[in-house]
Amino acid sequence: MLQPVRVYVQQGLAWREVPSRDPLGRGARVVATTGETMEYEVDITVDFTGWAELVPGYMHLRVDSDMLVSQRREPTDDIVERRNRFNIYLKPHGADDASIQRRSNMPGPPPDYIPMPPH
Repeated sequence: MLQPVRVYVQQGLAWREVPSRDPLGRGARVVATTGETMEYEVDITVDFTGWAELVPGYMHLRVDSDMLVSQRREPTDDIVERRNRFNIYLKPHGADDASIQRRSNMPGPPPDYIPMPPH
C-alpha cells in the first residue's frame, strides 16, 4: 500500500513541507511492485522564496514515500513498513535557463531536475 507522497523544500538549514498531491487525485492505494524501480508523480506548490540553492538556480527537495509491503496480495502477518527518502534538485517553473547555465557552468541547457545519490 502506497501512502501519499510528502515533499519538503530546504529553506536555510530547515526542511519546510510544501503542499503536494497526486495529479490523478489518488490517495493511499495498493500497487503491485515489479522490478527494482518505482515511479512517483506528484504536483507541488512552493509559495515562498528563500529556498536553499545548493546548486545555483535549483530548489533542494526531499521526497518522503511511506508504504506497507507484503509478498502477498492478501497479507496476513508479513506486512513490513518501508520509508523511502530521496533528494533531488528541481528547477523552478519559469526559471531563467541562461542565468542558471551561467551561474552553474553547465555545458548545455539546464535539466528540469538533478537526481542525488542516496544519503
